[in-house]
Amino acid sequence: MVRQLRSDLVEERTPALLVYSQEHPLHEVRNLLIRQGIETTRVRDCAQAELAINSRRPPVMVFTATDLSDGTWEDILASSSTACSPVPVVVVSNQDDPRISSKAWEAGVAGLLAPPFSDEELGRVVRSAMLNGFLASTTNCDLTEGSYSNAENHMGSGVLTPQA
Repeated sequence: MVRQLRSDLVEERTPALLVYSQEHPLHEVRNLLIRQGIETTRVRDCAQAELAINSRRPPVMVFTATDLSDGTWEDILASSSTACSPVPVVVVSNQDDPRISSKAWEAGVAGLLAPPFSDEELGRVVRSAMLNGFLASTTNCDLTEGSYSNAENHMGSGVLTPQA
């Protein structure tokens, strides 16, 4: 019953949230997500993202630029920690930057992306982020090997396979 309820809650949540204000590599990520069957919505700043994240139907995951007009990825991560359901955050930077990567992993992001993007890399990051979110939502109940397998099946059930 608890597992079914959790599954229903995931399906009722809004699509992936993209947070970026100007031209940014996230536009390319958006196109890849759509091609892989993942719906997206976009906001332009931390304030709008916080409203979406802390709504009754938070996004399944968030992809955020490193710098925004009213804050940074760290503000988005902080907002995700106050959501009613776990919201994994993926940081998308303009280039591979070891300083940002190190700081982001230490802070607890679910993933990092930098150009060049590929369907395979994006699929891996999305599956990992969704699995992290699912596992975070089950921390208060018994997690068995079977539920871990169910999480992988539910979260990565072929939606993210590369399109030919």
